[in-house]
Amino acid sequence: MIGLLCSVLTFHGPLSEEAQTAIRSSIQRGLESLEATADPKGGWLRGTEEPVGRPPEIPIAVSALVLKGVAQFDRTLLDRPAFLKARALIDAALREDGAFEGGLVTNYVTSCVVSALAVIEGPEDPRVQGGVVWLKSAQWDHGEGHTPESNWYGGAGYGKHQRPDLSNTQTMLDALRDAGVPPEDEAFQRAVAFITRAQNRSASNPAAWSGDDGGFVYTPAGDGESKVESKAGSLRSYGSMTYAGFKSLLYAGLNDEDPRVKAALDWLRRHWTLDENPGLGGQGYFYYLHVMSRALRAFGQESITDESGKIHDWRRELAERLLALQQPDGSWVNQTSDRWLEGESCLATAYAVLALEEVMASGVALPSVVDPETEGSSSSSD
Repeated sequence: MIGLLCSVLTFHGPLSEEAQTAIRSSIQRGLESLEATADPKGGWLRGTEEPVGRPPEIPIAVSALVLKGVAQFDRTLLDRPAFLKARALIDAALREDGAFEGGLVTNYVTSCVVSALAVIEGPEDPRVQGGVVWLKSAQWDHGEGHTPESNWYGGAGYGKHQRPDLSNTQTMLDALRDAGVPPEDEAFQRAVAFITRAQNRSASNPAAWSGDDGGFVYTPAGDGESKVESKAGSLRSYGSMTYAGFKSLLYAGLNDEDPRVKAALDWLRRHWTLDENPGLGGQGYFYYLHVMSRALRAFGQESITDESGKIHDWRRELAERLLALQQPDGSWVNQTSDRWLEGESCLATAYAVLALEEVMASGVALPSVVDPETEGSSSSSD
């Protein structure tokens, strides 16, 4: 089977018809598995009792990720009962202030929903625009007493007044990007200050913990934090956050001539792998593949060269890896680590589907994808 995948997915430049067919078939099977496992009340990850520590609003965010994948693949599927119920769950979460109810994780939930609705309804939909306004208001800035010198400035956390981190900041920026907000917008430019402070690059990050490998950590806020075990006085970079930082700088209009972008790209080249989330092993693996797909699509290059000089066709390798990991029932699941809910097949499957759609969109437009360029965005790519 692996050999067949390799032959089908051997492509450079525009995707071949065979590659498109293989990837579309994989996406369709993934969506069918999600449809089959939807909660009767609507959405995914809903239960009679929420596990301790899991915010009860998380199903809204997961349902938004799923619906975005459905709409990008074939929007006619949105009329199926399972997806209609999921949409009703999201619609019911809309608040008067423009956010989508998320309790302590309102920023995360609203970001996921805005990204989904921007595809389903279009960037000009009032709920999308209302969500954008709320997300910008949730960003730490002068309104909360923070200046550009603060290591909180420009970031976003799980909720409106929670400690900012790079994961929530990049999810917020994904939503703004999907909603057609241009790179020169103040929200992107404020975020650059926060992202810069999350990078291990002492020339641009004055924090005492900052090193010089060019990668990114989870947050610079306070004394900083990495999700990787680190030596005292330092914070280790890791894969998913480095792709998140790299992507976010690109979204803000920077390119690889900027030393921060170049340093991040050099880190990614040194740690190129599809076998794990570098620094975290199997933890957050499907999240890693999803953010990688968006980052490399935004970068706009067909390949990435690792530190040994080997050229990698990232779309082929990523698609090949995901197709090989797909379960017989069409789903994906993190069998190495259930951290960050990736042991739940619905979330891992949503990430995998969205990553494959980024592969497709980077080589040939999916029929129902909303292209920011055609919607009046000044962005060069999604």
